[in-house]
Amino acid sequence: MYSFPLFLLPIANAQNINEVFQTVAYLHGKGEVERASIDGIEYEIWLKGVGDNNPRVFRKGHSGTGFFIRKGTKIYLITAKHVARTMKYEPKVTIHGSEDRPLTYDLKDLTGSEKDESWFFHREADVALLPLNPSAQFKGIIKVIEYSQLLISENQYHQFRNRVLTTVGFPLSLGLKGKFSPITKSSKAASNLLNYKSPDTKTDTTFLILDDPSVQGFSGAPVYALSEVNMGGIAFGTGAFACVGLVHGTLSDNTGGKFAAIVPAYFISQTIEKYENK
Repeated sequence: MYSFPLFLLPIANAQNINEVFQTVAYLHGKGEVERASIDGIEYEIWLKGVGDNNPRVFRKGHSGTGFFIRKGTKIYLITAKHVARTMKYEPKVTIHGSEDRPLTYDLKDLTGSEKDESWFFHREADVALLPLNPSAQFKGIIKVIEYSQLLISENQYHQFRNRVLTTVGFPLSLGLKGKFSPITKSSKAASNLLNYKSPDTKTDTTFLILDDPSVQGFSGAPVYALSEVNMGGIAFGTGAFACVGLVHGTLSDNTGGKFAAIVPAYFISQTIEKYENK
């Protein structure tokens, strides 16, 4: 068994944006060997330097955003399923450290295991869960979202129809040099919950649509309804804090129109419940 040295604190009313920043993590790793088709034949791509007798396979880097949720005494790393599945090799996580320094660890330092990461996926929705049991060497200071701060019912969403919703993550891998500073993007819901064919699975699933598009790297990022929003130097109390979901990606067409597709948070709660009851 491994000890749990993290200072895992709930974000009481989520009024401090710096506390919100500490709930997210930058996830990065490498995928399968890249391939290319030449004259109808598929080849693996290997890299060889000039004068190098030892070529090596080429694996493209992938990244996304994750966030931490606590249910009881258990801590989970949550991200989008398509993000977790692409990071098959050398997966790493970068989190907020003391004095706003970015700290990067192998993902196994969070799981406390030398084995491959055992992600657990929702059968339908774009949600992945990784149970955490960090090793004693993991010294990050993070904050968590409490399970009770997830919207766990479809009936809860109508009250957030006109709320400002804030995505927190690492688009284009920004916010990781020098100081740890996740990027926020505020938007509003452009729909109620609706069914839409997922671009990944080609099956109907439920999304919340935001009126602004997402950005590459936001995949898996949490979407929060903050209890306080600062606009023009003036703080507005907007209501209770909640996690309304996570970013799936951008929906677009050939006219240039774009929206962000958000996986509702009750799929996250379903994933946690199914994992704990498996």
